[in-house]
Parts: sequence; C-alpha cells; structure tokens
Amino acid sequence: MRIGAAARLAACGLAALLAGCGGEVGGLSPRPSTHNPRSQSTATRPNGAAGTTAQPGAVRAIERDYHGWAALELSNGVVTVLAVPEIGGRVMEYSLGAENLLWVNERELGQLYAAPRNKQERVWHNFGGYKVWPAPQSDWGGPPDPLGSELDGGRWTGSITSARGESAAVRLLSPQDRQVTGLQIAREITMPSNTTEVRIQETFTNISQRKITWSIWDVTQLPGLVDAGGQPTGKAQVFVPLSPNSRTETGYWTLPNQAETDQYRTVDSGRLLQVTYRKQTGKVFADSKAGWVAYVDDERGLTYVKRFEVNETAQYPDDGATVEVYTSGKLPYLEMEVLSAPKELAPGESLSFGESWCVTRLNAPVVDVTEVAAIRKRPSVEATEQGLQLSGEFGVFAAGQVKLILTDENGEAVGAPVTWAASPGDPVTLDQVIEDVEDARTLAIKLVSEAGETLGTIAAVELPGPER
Repeated sequence: MRIGAAARLAACGLAALLAGCGGEVGGLSPRPSTHNPRSQSTATRPNGAAGTTAQPGAVRAIERDYHGWAALELSNGVVTVLAVPEIGGRVMEYSLGAENLLWVNERELGQLYAAPRNKQERVWHNFGGYKVWPAPQSDWGGPPDPLGSELDGGRWTGSITSARGESAAVRLLSPQDRQVTGLQIAREITMPSNTTEVRIQETFTNISQRKITWSIWDVTQLPGLVDAGGQPTGKAQVFVPLSPNSRTETGYWTLPNQAETDQYRTVDSGRLLQVTYRKQTGKVFADSKAGWVAYVDDERGLTYVKRFEVNETAQYPDDGATVEVYTSGKLPYLEMEVLSAPKELAPGESLSFGESWCVTRLNAPVVDVTEVAAIRKRPSVEATEQGLQLSGEFGVFAAGQVKLILTDENGEAVGAPVTWAASPGDPVTLDQVIEDVEDARTLAIKLVSEAGETLGTIAAVELPGPER
C-alpha cells in the first residue's frame, strides 16, 4: 500500500571564576612580543563571519589576517572556523553563514603580550573564543599561566595540513612546558564538506622526564546576550543532560559557598539542567554521561552542540564532572566546558580527546541530540481517523533530505518512504499525516545526503495502537 503524505514544514577555572595527512602547506610562526594593539582589519567583524568563504561543497584552509593577528581559516561554504596561533592557539570564530557563535572580547582584538617575568606582570588576558587547559585547575595554577609556562597565553605555531578537498585541516602546537605541567599541546581541527560539523582533536604529550596525570579541559566562551543597557535578556541558555545515577540528588552541583542564583533549573522532567545567563558569577558541574551539551542563542535562533566521549568508569576531576558551565558577572559571556577522563602519562606518552561541533538553526529548548540533529520537540506519532499524525521539531547538522520510513517487526521497510529537503539554515517542524500501513510497527526518521547516503537517524518512534 502506498503512503500518502501532506507535509507542512516551518522555515537549526577558579581564577577564571574570579576574573593532517600530506606535507605542510603553510605555516605560522611566533612573532616578536609587543604590548601595543594591532591595527584592526575590516575583513571580519568580531562576531561575524570571515570575509572570505569557500563555495558550498568545497572545503579549503587558508592563512589570513584577523584584526592584525596571523590566523588560519577553514571554510566549506556552510560554516567557518578561524584559529589564532599566537594567542594560545584559540579558536575565535565558529560561524554559520555570517553568524559567529563564539564570544569575542573586542577590547583584546589584535593585542599581543610578552610572557610575564614576575608576579606583578602575571595578568590574564581574556581574548574570548575556545581553548583547552590542564585539569585539575588546582594542579595547573592558572589562568593566567604560572611563571615559566605559556600554554594558555603563549605563542603557539600553526600550519595547514590539508588545504582543500573533501576535507581540510589545520594543526596548532603549543610551546613546550617542561617546568610546570610537563606538557605540550597539539590541536588538530578538521572540517568535512557539506556539513556544519567540525572535529577537534586535542593531544597532551608528556615532554618531561617524570610521570604526570592530567585531564583535557575544554573552555569555550559564548555570548551571554545582554540588551543595549547591559542587562541580560535571558535568551542565552545551555542545556546539559543529567545522569540518573548522579552523585547528587539533583544531578548537578555548584562551587562551595557559591552565592544563591536563579540561573539553574531542571527541565524535561528532571532529565536536563538548563542554565540561563543572568549576568551572575557562578559555576555549575554535572556528571553527565550522555556525551553532548548544547548552547542556544534564542535571539538569533541558533543552537551550537558539542558531542564527546565519556568514560563511565573513570574518576573525573572536580568531583566527577564531565560538563561544567561558568557564567561571568562582569563581562557578557558564559563558558560551556567539557572534560576528558584523566590519564597518567609516562615520559613521551600522550592523551587525546576528540569532540565534534555542530550548529543548526533552532530555538530552545534542546531536549536531545543525535549524530545528525538537535531536537527541540521529540518526534511522536498519534493514530487518527485520517492516518498517523506526526509531530516534532528539530534542526539538522547537514543539508540533505529528511526521510520517513515505516518498518515492520523485522525492521523491513513497508510502504513508500516520504522525503523532503532540509538544511541547517531552517528548523524542521513535523506536523503532517501519513497513511497508516497494517504491518508497520516503527517510524524511522533519517537524514539522507543529496547523494542518497544515509547520514544518521534523527529518531525512531514506536507506532501507537493495541493491535500492534
């Protein structure tokens, strides 16, 4: 029996608390120190997209100027990533089209600083963007970098390891820190074609002659969203899936003696922690096991997702936190942070931690994340006299087709699938009726590439009805 469908779619630290393959194509080396601001380039707005982008489907990596800094840019015509080696290898831009998701401190644009020579010169310069720190923070002693260490604010080097093709990649390398942490950090950023996904691989290598133990701590700064008067709009939110087996009754905890705040609440029947930026200083921790966390800019209708691996048997720093969210009461930003499982490293040994970034146009809340979509309203099916009524809302991470497939008890497709075009630039609203099929037991909702390749499953829904 054929399936008829009528679709209606709608147009996806404590101190901080207080304060590829192939040969090298291009390289960036450290430049001389200066305390003077660089002249600002007009090629890029601080929270806008780069002035040069690839055509859709083509991926390329280039060297470019970013407000006077030497930068590396990756672009595939859908998203742009820009990293600055000489300010701690920070990623300063992750944009969907012309909209940067990361917070950039405009006061620090183009600035370079010499390494501190004494305690008086030891000042943290908050550039914004994304970086990683060694955890636990109490063992590292920053930010700012302890004297003799330059992992956070030092001059990293950068190179293009794959310039163009089906994917492009850059590599950033920190100075060696033999004295304080025993670490050297390598950051590899890879961008595939035709998707908003960006893959980041962080590697800590023990370059000392002693055994050391560290966790990789990702710190990503995002806009707090305030109005013209500097007051928070309440439209910057982070969603963290909570563990039913958490060490705490609520599934999350805060710093000892932290002031009371109304920034935290549980939603989705206690399955999620929602952090709403209210310009209050605070930090919240969760021993989440789901392997994702999402930031929503509800003013622009943008959702930024991180996906990462969780080792459920490891003893994580900060009392077992895998996800942390810091909110600044001074500057308008918050931090969405994830951590790796710690590892003891013998001399010469390395620890790597990978994460995947995706963005789509979608408003809050984010109740679930799959490999290909962020979900605002979980898909569901209701039996009606007209057929199966579908509902749900989600944003996809890559352009292609949403495909509805009815399957029988053996997982075999029955009836004819229903498909329509979808892209990260438009949220998908399910509000339609499809004809029921007698042998159908499950509705699978998949994302398929323009070439017909299945990219992943958005949801699988059991069909209602006692006869099933």
